[in-house]
Amino acid sequence: GERRAARLAALPFLSRHAERLGGRLRWWARCVAAVGELPLSRWAEAAALSVLNLLVLTASALLTLRAVGFEAAPLGTLFMQALTAVASVAGLLVPGGLGAVEVLVVLLFPLYAEGSTSDAVFAALALRSVHLATLVLGVPAMSWLIATLPDDPAEREHALAGALATDLDARPVEG
Repeated sequence: GERRAARLAALPFLSRHAERLGGRLRWWARCVAAVGELPLSRWAEAAALSVLNLLVLTASALLTLRAVGFEAAPLGTLFMQALTAVASVAGLLVPGGLGAVEVLVVLLFPLYAEGSTSDAVFAALALRSVHLATLVLGVPAMSWLIATLPDDPAEREHALAGALATDLDARPVEG
């Protein structure tokens, strides 16, 4: 972590931001190293929460589709949600990844609901609308959390780093 940060900081275009960038690189290195050191129970907890999230998304999709008049098969909808979750992650790697999930929903629609291609497009847009509405509903909570941060930028960064580092080991990552 330290050596890599120092090497990166030596690059001419990074030297102006070396101090700030070095600290962040060390923090990310610690985070990545800590993931590999997590006990099996934490991995099991993460897996359980992921399954719970998948079930909530599946229920949301089923209710959304039912509300617009489509009877969807629960198992097919679960499969569609699991596959589109993977596509969402892959979409982060593709420039402008928006649309990957919608394309999959349209392609998978015959597996979990009866309807035409236009029904599939409508369902994909309806599901995206529900997901976006859920994100928007989270804005008040995020606003409140941000409002509780200190006004001073240095104190704010320290508070955020402290909150994110609570589960990290105290020892620095070597390498």
